[in-house]
Amino acid sequence: MGVAVLESHRRRGIGTTLLGRTLAHLGDSARIQASAAEAGRRFAERHGFRHTHTRRVSGVDPRTVLTSELDSTGARIASLLEVGPEQTFAVDAESVLDEPGDDVIDAVEYEQWVHDYWEHPDLDLALSQAAVADGRAVAIAYVIVDTESRRALNAYTGSLRAYKGRGLARLAKLAVMRRLAEVGVELVLTENDATNAPMLAINDRLGYRPIESRYSYVLDRRAK
Repeated sequence: MGVAVLESHRRRGIGTTLLGRTLAHLGDSARIQASAAEAGRRFAERHGFRHTHTRRVSGVDPRTVLTSELDSTGARIASLLEVGPEQTFAVDAESVLDEPGDDVIDAVEYEQWVHDYWEHPDLDLALSQAAVADGRAVAIAYVIVDTESRRALNAYTGSLRAYKGRGLARLAKLAVMRRLAEVGVELVLTENDATNAPMLAINDRLGYRPIESRYSYVLDRRAK
């Protein structure tokens, strides 16, 4: 759930009214997640939401990222369209188990994943990239692109556990940067849990710079 009120109309009870109606609509839902920017933290906590995670939003102009390493790497780089849904799913389903967050993920069903991700209308499968080793995709980077505004979102990056620490996830992200620069994107955003040190280090090396923090909250309405 989310509540947003224009700054010019805050502190009039509008947000509280919207929140009350939303919670009523959600009925007996036992656990409700929300996200807040800095300005919304006090509002969330005042209404019983508990802070669980902090996420860093960062951005970089892909045209400024040096991608020459891709020309000398031994790993093959391919689009997700080339590697196909099954190989992409294999990386996603395993790597997401290590992703910090409020939900404990213990299994991902292929058919549901195809519907939610592979067929997602915003995901650009041609610009999303994979690092290939030993004949299969071992690291992936998803990207969502808005060509009209020349902006993009690096929506997810992950690698198979057996291939972590080899720089392959960074190569996949680097390949995304090159493709985005080629199509005229001027700003790429990404969002990472503040505790995800390996991915933050990769992003820092690529030139990402912090823009703001986003805060995850949970309202637990289960009986104590």
